[in-house]
Amino acid sequence: MESASPASFPHAIPPDTEGRVDATQYVLWNNFSFAIWDKSGNLLYGPAAGNTLFQPLGGDCATTNDGDPVVAYDILAGRWILSQFVAGGSPNYSHQCVAVSQTQDATGPYYLYDFVTDSTNFVDYTKIGVWPDGYYMSGHVFDPTVTPNPYLAGRVFVFERSQMIQGLPARFVCTDLPEIGTSVQFGFLPADLDSLTPPPRGVRRSSSWVPIRC
Repeated sequence: MESASPASFPHAIPPDTEGRVDATQYVLWNNFSFAIWDKSGNLLYGPAAGNTLFQPLGGDCATTNDGDPVVAYDILAGRWILSQFVAGGSPNYSHQCVAVSQTQDATGPYYLYDFVTDSTNFVDYTKIGVWPDGYYMSGHVFDPTVTPNPYLAGRVFVFERSQMIQGLPARFVCTDLPEIGTSVQFGFLPADLDSLTPPPRGVRRSSSWVPIRC
């Protein structure tokens, strides 16, 4: 993939690089920029600023480019899920900006969503996993008013996949993970479906996640 070397991407330390492949394309996103190649290494799009995706949406997702990106692929629906957060938004502090491709082509149009994940706290280290009944996301909640930011809770989210792949209004539910003894849970990731064979009917991603409205 010499047609867009790493030097052509704006630098970030750490870069928080995310990448994913489908049958024909590869999407790479670092903290500031993303690009799309075919599997022969030909550059199809970019590098472009991450918030380029969200310009039609407006608001904080369009005006900020805070990074910590996520690149996921919904193999059951043939859709790309590209996402980054907003930290320090106004009037709501934390947002998750999510783009779901309308087709299997990562260079095509996207359905766009702006989810407020916390009105006052910083939701960091967000990671998204695909499951038949939803798009699941893990996050880590910090208090941004104190330096260094105290860690408050691990939080899990579920977004309405069935709505999002149709471009319809979508909701989410979430819950904070319980402490283990006196320790706040940290460093967890959502499972992700990478096969066309779905999980057994009725199997949940985690029986310990009891979603509530945030």
